[in-house]
Amino acid sequence: MDDTLHGGLEVEIDCAAILRELDAPWDVLPKQAILSARLQPERMIPHLIEAVRTATRRALADESVDGSGYFHAVMLLWEFGAKEAFPAILESMSLPDEWPDTLYGELVTEYLPRILATLGDDNVEIVAAMIDDPQLDEFVRWAAVHYFVYLVRDGRLSRDEVVGRLRRHLRTAIDRGDDEITTPLILCLLDLFAVEVRSEIDEAFRRDLVDRLIIDARDVVTEFARGQEHFDQLLANRPPTRIADVIDEMQGWATYNPEKFARDFDPQNVEPSWRDDPWSDEDQVDAAAGFAGGAEAEPLVRQIRVGRNAPCPCGSGKKFKKCCLKDESAA
Repeated sequence: MDDTLHGGLEVEIDCAAILRELDAPWDVLPKQAILSARLQPERMIPHLIEAVRTATRRALADESVDGSGYFHAVMLLWEFGAKEAFPAILESMSLPDEWPDTLYGELVTEYLPRILATLGDDNVEIVAAMIDDPQLDEFVRWAAVHYFVYLVRDGRLSRDEVVGRLRRHLRTAIDRGDDEITTPLILCLLDLFAVEVRSEIDEAFRRDLVDRLIIDARDVVTEFARGQEHFDQLLANRPPTRIADVIDEMQGWATYNPEKFARDFDPQNVEPSWRDDPWSDEDQVDAAAGFAGGAEAEPLVRQIRVGRNAPCPCGSGKKFKKCCLKDESAA
């Protein structure tokens, strides 16, 4: 047998072995497999992409998706900056029903904006279409909105261009009554200090299209009163778009440290902060006066604030309303 061919075969066998090791139990971080994959990223990338595609095919067939190999594959593809993986990851995140949440859990809410910005920075229109698609998972759509903030921070799109885009998406959401996407749009417009979109933001509140567990109209007043410099600093302080080391990032996760997390997390410290009374016309007038300078805006003190549909901070993987919030309500 040709030595070159034999050597190539050995590499292929090693890649397959690494992939099997990446498919570890969910409470085990496959550090050695990750380290081995780093030694030959170009050879591993096709195998990692196929792992993601296989999980997607099984989900589409409504079959069980066992193991964690596809999950670790996405994290490694992100670290490798493998733009050729973008279509496979996009297809997986576009699965129907709650499959994205089932397969990826907190990866969607915590990392997907940065993954999309790393691997899909040349696919702006594709990601933009995700924002307006009500068939997609709610938090995948949220990630698509936040993707644009990273493109601004990294200088790949101008602030004015992104504000214009998000303003059009907000207008579409208001016209459709799409309350799943108005909240992240408003949050990102705040991050970009988009005072020019204030009229649409106020309209979204008037139409009750905003999750006030996350932000209410008085928060908007206070946040805008902080000024451009404050938001420029917040933008600069966001985490790097591309992850440098998945082991360093993942080894602190609750799934690998359940005892420590159980000691540190106290559900009583979570403040749902929902309003018992509706946002009244009088409140709106007072808020508008504060924004216009008629009242002094107090600095906003942010508590741990969790929306009903957000992932529960206890790390269970369930939505807050189906986990700790439910437990507190029953108490």
